[in-house]
Amino acid sequence: MTATMLEFDTPFRRKVRSLKAPNSPEFDARAWAAAIEAGEPTENDLALAATATWLANEAQRLRTSVTESNIPPLSGPLATTLAIATLNREFSVLSGKLIKAQKVAANAGLKTQDQLANVPIRSADGLFNVDAGSRIDAATDAIESWLYEAGTFEGNPPTATDLLGTAIGMVQRYCLQRSHYDLWQQALWEDWRLISREQRLMFVPATQELKELQDAWLMRQQSNFMGYAWLEVANWPHLSVEDRRNMQLPRTVIGVEQRPGRRRRFTVGRPSIARMQSYTFARLGLDGSYLAPFLERSLPAQPELTADLLLRAWYVILDLAEALAGSRPRASFADVNNVRKWALVAHRQELVDVLIRSLELSSSRAESVIEFLSWKKGTYKGLWGAPLVPIPGMADQFALAESVLSTSNVIRRMEIWLSKGKLDDSLAGASRGLSFEAQLRSDLHSAASANPMVREIACAAHGIKKSQNFPEQIDFLVQFGSLLLVGEAKCFLFPADSRERFNYLRNLRSACAQASRKAAAVHVRRDVVATVLGIAESVAERLRVLPIVVLNQDFGVSLKIDNCVVTDSRFLQLYLGPGSYVSEGAVNRVDAGLADVTQHLYRNASEAVEKFEAIMRRPPPIERFRSLLRWGSFAFPTSSGNPLFIAQTEVGDLSRETHMRYEMLKATVDK
Repeated sequence: MTATMLEFDTPFRRKVRSLKAPNSPEFDARAWAAAIEAGEPTENDLALAATATWLANEAQRLRTSVTESNIPPLSGPLATTLAIATLNREFSVLSGKLIKAQKVAANAGLKTQDQLANVPIRSADGLFNVDAGSRIDAATDAIESWLYEAGTFEGNPPTATDLLGTAIGMVQRYCLQRSHYDLWQQALWEDWRLISREQRLMFVPATQELKELQDAWLMRQQSNFMGYAWLEVANWPHLSVEDRRNMQLPRTVIGVEQRPGRRRRFTVGRPSIARMQSYTFARLGLDGSYLAPFLERSLPAQPELTADLLLRAWYVILDLAEALAGSRPRASFADVNNVRKWALVAHRQELVDVLIRSLELSSSRAESVIEFLSWKKGTYKGLWGAPLVPIPGMADQFALAESVLSTSNVIRRMEIWLSKGKLDDSLAGASRGLSFEAQLRSDLHSAASANPMVREIACAAHGIKKSQNFPEQIDFLVQFGSLLLVGEAKCFLFPADSRERFNYLRNLRSACAQASRKAAAVHVRRDVVATVLGIAESVAERLRVLPIVVLNQDFGVSLKIDNCVVTDSRFLQLYLGPGSYVSEGAVNRVDAGLADVTQHLYRNASEAVEKFEAIMRRPPPIERFRSLLRWGSFAFPTSSGNPLFIAQTEVGDLSRETHMRYEMLKATVDK
């Protein structure tokens, strides 16, 4: 994919970003009309304006339908509690549906872990067809919109029979409201638009390839995170008791005592080692990720905290939530007590107490953890990094968002904490970026030193510093056969929404421009190249200069911008090192036997150099995930009664060839 496929930003689009959005009550159609008349709108601009007009009408009709007469008179505390109880109920229902859908999918034929993780949950009419993760994400975002307004609610609690109907009505309202916002963000920042196709109104991306790549990047990130952990899960029964205990939290919540007339008490002790804890799975994944060096660092904004401490506390609180969930009644919402049990309401002192007893923290440090993980209006990334929701007017009570505690993306959660704790690229010597550059140079040197085929390899130990003798700072410089890789290392957070993805791609274009500019400087100073790499100047003169941007994670891999290729550190190390990787594997859960398939990127030194650019442009790990994707759509309700069909990718069936390969792997480990 080239840069031209990313160029949809126009002066008109930049101008209307300052106008009120179509989902806002203050949307002004006249301002949009004036913006169109003031310039020469492109086809993309007109498509955006049409989408804005349609969304403005839908949002206005939704607001009109929500009048004072049908807004229940909930008090702020009850509205907050009911919001989290409803989210927990949605999570419980979806979890049950996911288990059933995965069983059906597994019984229908061979499925990989990637397919089972993304299996769609279908509605009875077949129109609504979205994976459980996306539905939980949507419900969580909708509930957060509810929380923003809950503190402003005034009134007396409705009658007992109103609570369940109120919850269903409110979540539907906020799901629609949040969805209008999300649709607009996609249109504004990622060039999605309305089209008419086969007598259906559809919402589609202007560039399908970019959407496919985005989904493939996300799937690869998830797969890389889970890969090592899944192997450990299979090997878990064969580890010694001591090894299993060393990998677990030493102490956590293992039960709750709730006797009539007595204050409940949470039991803290050693967790069971019969199966791997969620904490252990998360920690194994993080240990293999680019975030590993930052787990033990103090957060500058709160030096008494580290990401590792927050991770351990998170899973202690999850165990507490699961202990409460184990004894909750059916979700009737028949009275406030039922709602509180589904909201998993816990007192501050209970949370502090279990953190002190589980993690051996001081009281003040436990309080700092609770404060850091508490939701507030304007909290960075909201519930996704802070699932403890204070109940207004009840400072000592929290509702616990079970879906976030159980399912939130661990990598993303860690990135949220690092940013919230101010451990980011703005902190010069402590920045992720500088640490990543240093680690990358070391890893590339180690990988290149072990290459079995390419002998002409040299890596600059410290890159090139900007000086009076040289006009640029080079992050890393590598001779690979007849290639000279001039590298720009970028440690970016994996983007999570439309605006973040737009800004990410804009920053990536800037990084590619930097790499190209630095490659041009290197091209005319081969003497500097020779000195830094420790090679003869005559050899340096013959090298073909190639600018390259290397990322800490997968988003952006395979793009080519301004003749600069984009890859990630993991794949570049594979290419410069062994030139092969394990592409597929199967594990026998009984004896932990493993069978795998090794994919060779090249067979000799000549191929390694000749194929470099082509493989970086279409890396097999990304192409593997793209090959699984199929286009479909799901129905979204509109005021007209005719649904809007929103395009989406779905994980399709394995190819016949891949089926045969997996069957052979399975047969090998099952012997």
